[in-house]
Amino acid sequence: MNATHAYQHISPSGIAKLAGVSTSTVSNWRTRYPDFPQATAGTQKRPLFPLPAVLQWLEAKNKPIKQDPDQADFALLSSLRGIVPAEDMVPMLLPLLWWAKWSQDPETRLPDYALFPLDPSVTGPIEPLSYAAKASSYINEYLSDGLYRVYEWLYELPSPSQQMLEHIGAALGNADPRRVAEQLIKADAERARGGLAATMTSPAVSQLLVRSVGEHAATIADLACGAGQTLLDAHRTHPHAQLYGNDPNKAALEIAACRLFLADAPVELSAQDALTIDSTFDAVLMHGPSGMLHGEQKARAAQLPFGGVTGSRSDLAWALVAYRALNPNGRAAVVLPQRALSRAGSSSQVLSWMIAEGVIEAIISLPASIQRYTKTPSYLLVLHRPTEPATPNEVLLIDLSQHSAAAITETVIDETITTLNTWRTGEPIQHPKAIPVPATKLLSPDASLAPQAWLQMVQPVDDQDLLEKAQQAQAQLKDAERALQALTIPSAAFQALDTAVETYPIGNAFPAHRGTAQTHRTDTDPDAEPVDVLTPHAMDTGRPERVPITMPDSPYAAVTTRAGQVAVTIRNGGIFARVWEIEGLPVSRGVTVLDINPATHDPEFVAQMLMAEVNQATLSGQLTPTIKLEKMRLPRLPLDAQRRAGATYKQLRLATEAATQLAHNAQALLTAASNTVATGQFTLH
Repeated sequence: MNATHAYQHISPSGIAKLAGVSTSTVSNWRTRYPDFPQATAGTQKRPLFPLPAVLQWLEAKNKPIKQDPDQADFALLSSLRGIVPAEDMVPMLLPLLWWAKWSQDPETRLPDYALFPLDPSVTGPIEPLSYAAKASSYINEYLSDGLYRVYEWLYELPSPSQQMLEHIGAALGNADPRRVAEQLIKADAERARGGLAATMTSPAVSQLLVRSVGEHAATIADLACGAGQTLLDAHRTHPHAQLYGNDPNKAALEIAACRLFLADAPVELSAQDALTIDSTFDAVLMHGPSGMLHGEQKARAAQLPFGGVTGSRSDLAWALVAYRALNPNGRAAVVLPQRALSRAGSSSQVLSWMIAEGVIEAIISLPASIQRYTKTPSYLLVLHRPTEPATPNEVLLIDLSQHSAAAITETVIDETITTLNTWRTGEPIQHPKAIPVPATKLLSPDASLAPQAWLQMVQPVDDQDLLEKAQQAQAQLKDAERALQALTIPSAAFQALDTAVETYPIGNAFPAHRGTAQTHRTDTDPDAEPVDVLTPHAMDTGRPERVPITMPDSPYAAVTTRAGQVAVTIRNGGIFARVWEIEGLPVSRGVTVLDINPATHDPEFVAQMLMAEVNQATLSGQLTPTIKLEKMRLPRLPLDAQRRAGATYKQLRLATEAATQLAHNAQALLTAASNTVATGQFTLH
């Protein structure tokens, strides 16, 4: 065990990575083992544990240690936990890593006392850091800004800054600063909350952007470069091209500058609105913000080529900005949300002009999960600026939407770019999800620009597959019909009370437990394990949903189900409640479970009353509906009356669900039967 571990802390997610398990497993360890190390830093919600004690505990319990705690990136993060907020670690460490690489350069002009890691004989870090920050301004202003940011951070530290820099230098050791920086970037981008993913194009999209603009660009610009992923990939693919980066976020530019100079990729950076850029380049890459145009930006967007854009369809402006920044015969690759290509409003005319002038070369549909913080479908537009006006021929459409984000592998990217280059040479293409469409067809005002729509028109029909689907739908319909017939549907007979009973607010009558499990339907947490969970969707079916989850760090905060509880959530803008009978399931966020005492209340009765209109009205008028259980009202009925009503409600609910399933299966058979007969190979009798 390294002596530097004595000053290091580790979070529950860090312990999970160290041991190669999920964070929920770490939570279970904390619950099951009384000798698990106690948190000595952090907060109650985000505890931090001493790394030496954790390593000792893992070894004592024969738990495998799958990540080297002395690995530089792991050691650096552990050194700063409890001192620097997680979101500030990378912005603080990357400038120091660049300073370390700069110090290793035999041609550097830094004096010996200003080299990093610091010489132990140096009496204080402020003067060396100040010198390095000032000297780096002659290389790149954003490198200098990053070092000055570290300078300010050290100046405000309560502990001796000299000791902190020495500790960081010791954790770095002889590791390659560039490799460590990219490991830190990757770890930060994968954080479940926050992280660099908000300012960074995913590696798969970055590769598609860079490679789709060809191989001969001498100047390449990313007009919304964020943390620099696309520029870094552009340097790897076009090592001799001059790079230009722009982003209005100066903090992101500092990270981009560190990454690029660590990779020996000199770049010119600027922080301005992309709409004001008037330089031109051989290739332009852009993954701009969605829906950001307003005020003066909209006025500038209206002056762009092809008539500009206004109104709610302003995302198309990023494609026009990229086109305007192209040199003759240059190419651009732009990521746009689906709405930008919907042909609605002013965008219809703009898109038609672009197609008519041969500007749109290809449209590639991307997976809905490709962007971390939204599932909105997006497209990659490949644009070409002809040297002289030309009659458009075709636009290449490629559909990658059937892949998941994780399935956009290097092979998929290679096949896509090969198809694009083959089509450019006029040769036949072999890609099963690519189709050239004549520009004249796309110029129709109601023509879709989505590759999926055109590919569906030419897909060969498998008659036997259609027949099997129809037969399967028919069998499922029979099953649903029998299930409905097997139900006893009670008649509801109402008897007026001589004296109306009062209705009373629930208040604190039923202990309520809000769900704590965080579900991950994409790859936001690669360590999360699929388990059976009570989710809002599970309440529709009455069966748990199997999804990856992350449990809260504190084991005392984890909420699981008990039989007989009433689960409550919001579905389709209204309150939905159901009696839950399965024990021990994690409860996801968005679901609240109520403990019902069967000696005083019938659970089925309570669940149905919560969905009554008098309680649904408590949600009206709210932008984001929230359930205020304590204000909902119940009629004060005797327990036997509740049970009679509850039994009737349950039977009617089961009948409703069976009838809904019957209707769903009938619709499935109707669709399958019509599709089968439409082939001309079958008739219905």
